[in-house]
Amino acid sequence: TSNTNSSTSSDYDTAIANSALDLWASVDTKTFKTFLPSLYLGYNFSSEDAIYIDYSRSYGFDVNLFPTYSSNRASFVAKNVKLQDLWDDLELETSDNIDLGAKTVIGGVTINPTLFVSFVKNKQANIYDAFYGVNYPANVGEAFGYGSELSVSGALRDDLEFLLGLSYNKYAFTQNFQSSSTASTDIKGNQLPDAPEFMAKAALSYYLNKWTFTPSLRYTSSRYGDVANTQKIDAFTLVDLDISYKAPLFLGSKSTIFRATATNLTNEKYISTIVSADNVLAADGTSSTYQTGAPFGLFLSATLKY
Repeated sequence: TSNTNSSTSSDYDTAIANSALDLWASVDTKTFKTFLPSLYLGYNFSSEDAIYIDYSRSYGFDVNLFPTYSSNRASFVAKNVKLQDLWDDLELETSDNIDLGAKTVIGGVTINPTLFVSFVKNKQANIYDAFYGVNYPANVGEAFGYGSELSVSGALRDDLEFLLGLSYNKYAFTQNFQSSSTASTDIKGNQLPDAPEFMAKAALSYYLNKWTFTPSLRYTSSRYGDVANTQKIDAFTLVDLDISYKAPLFLGSKSTIFRATATNLTNEKYISTIVSADNVLAADGTSSTYQTGAPFGLFLSATLKY
């Protein structure tokens, strides 16, 4: 708890010297340990055809516990619950990910389909703890994700190349959670917030002497702003354009490229990111934050290599 402010002192040492340790909202150092194995196996049928399987474990850690405790400090203190009590039970979120894919080249076009699956443990969820009688974020959730991706790219002719990417993703909790002493959530199997099921990208690059023109499209399907899947957000498509010019030697450089990039050419109005508690229902008093997407933008750059 700080006993100084900008009007009294902005000096770091002064602020520390005049601060008092909040024993309710302070924690000791905590060390996390986990194994992060990975394995890749591939087989080449020929120089143009191959299959592979890839396994890896990744980890994550959410920092929602402290702000939750701080904003509800009086309630936790009334229940005789210190932040340290909750901190001791935190675990790393881990995800075991498996990809099964293939690559083939047909007439200069590369085709790469992939199937993937993810098993998530210790995913953070806002739960009701019957022992403490309070709600707080805890690493007790399990989730399951699966889907597929397809990328196709190559040359249609000497002066024209293309790229196409498609993906499908299902990502959901595999359980319901106790939300109070008498109620539980009904969210098992619902798509998690801000997780579109379908995404796509397409681009063409046309080469004309030292010029390159690349129009592209980015599509994101509808999403949900809450885990109950009641707040549906519309799908959107963005149109971009990139123009580059490979100039003669400039200022002694070995290579010079001037580029103009226009994003969201149609000035589409859309939601870019949704910030929402993964397992808390809007009916429980929580709200999601919707961040507006970037409007039309124009970026100019010059790249010189020496």
